[in-house]
Amino acid sequence: MGSWFRSKSSQRNYIDRTPQNIPMPIGDFDVVHKNRRVPRVIRFWHRNNRRVIVFVALVLMGIGSYAAVNRPVPEVYAYGGNIVVADHVLTPTSQGLYTGAATYLLRPSSATAVVGTAATYVSGTSVLGTCTMNEALPLSITETCRFSWNSMSVTSTDTLALDGSGLWTRTYSNGTVVEFAVPSEGAAVPAPFPFGLAV
Repeated sequence: MGSWFRSKSSQRNYIDRTPQNIPMPIGDFDVVHKNRRVPRVIRFWHRNNRRVIVFVALVLMGIGSYAAVNRPVPEVYAYGGNIVVADHVLTPTSQGLYTGAATYLLRPSSATAVVGTAATYVSGTSVLGTCTMNEALPLSITETCRFSWNSMSVTSTDTLALDGSGLWTRTYSNGTVVEFAVPSEGAAVPAPFPFGLAV
């Protein structure tokens, strides 16, 4: 009987108490690792954003330069008894007076000069312009102008090159330079119209 107890006690002392990992089936719940792919456009932007910005800036500069170079030059001239100013035709109502989109008065100042006076509107502001055109010089025609609005005024010096181009170059006293033209079928007249003038 005593040996039986010793036998049981010896068996208890030899129980393996080391932790064991017992695999337990959990069915079909497999872990899925999904790769999040960044869209190609976003990857391209991150790699090339500076180049894209520079390219767009250059394109916009090119468009602006093209528009500036190819901007139509306004024309001022006498033709068929009328005065043509850009897209407008001023028709005579009395001796030397023309009306339409502007009111224009043309009168001689001396034997060698003629004066043109015009009342126009620029951005809702009334501008009065007066130009005195001198007789033709060997290579050009010149005129001096004054433009007034509210309490402001500027002057300009205009030169028409007699080289067949029919191009007037106007330099305002504020430094602004603009061009306007006389077509081959027209005659030059004073141009008291505030082309390119910010009022």
